[in-house]
Amino acid sequence: MIHNASHKMHNPVDKMAFLGFLAGVWVGFGGIAATAVGGGIPIAIRAEWPVLPKLGLAFFFPFALVR
Repeated sequence: MIHNASHKMHNPVDKMAFLGFLAGVWVGFGGIAATAVGGGIPIAIRAEWPVLPKLGLAFFFPFALVR
């Protein structure tokens, strides 16, 4: 673990900035996917189960990040 950390410490700044940008894009995709799942639930079901869109967001966002 220490070896990997010291290796990453010597990476060029442009590579680390690019990897940070890609990480932000990946988090954004997870948010968009989770919002699509939460917002895709029909209104009739939302009226009956108001917590269902929130559960969809809570369950799908981490799944989209790991996937």
